[in-house]
Amino acid sequence: MSIHAQWLKSDTYLALQRTSSTVKDPSWLVPKPLVVVIKINGQEAQALVDIGSLGDFISGMLVDQLKLKQKELKSPIGLQMAIQGS
Repeated sequence: MSIHAQWLKSDTYLALQRTSSTVKDPSWLVPKPLVVVIKINGQEAQALVDIGSLGDFISGMLVDQLKLKQKELKSPIGLQMAIQGS
């Protein structure tokens, strides 16, 4: 397997961007994610705590596994990811 890379001058390609997931200074420590154990209808599950989130989310797979009731919304709720283009 070979990997090919090329260094680009800053601001050469406007479509390329640096995201917040890139550590800008290698000496910075990246904190570990905060994961807690929760109970939903008596069943244990793991939850990822995100203090910057504007909503509460659950995966469709977990909803199916726990046989949770679902309610279809009249209009979908918009979701914006931290990385542009997601």
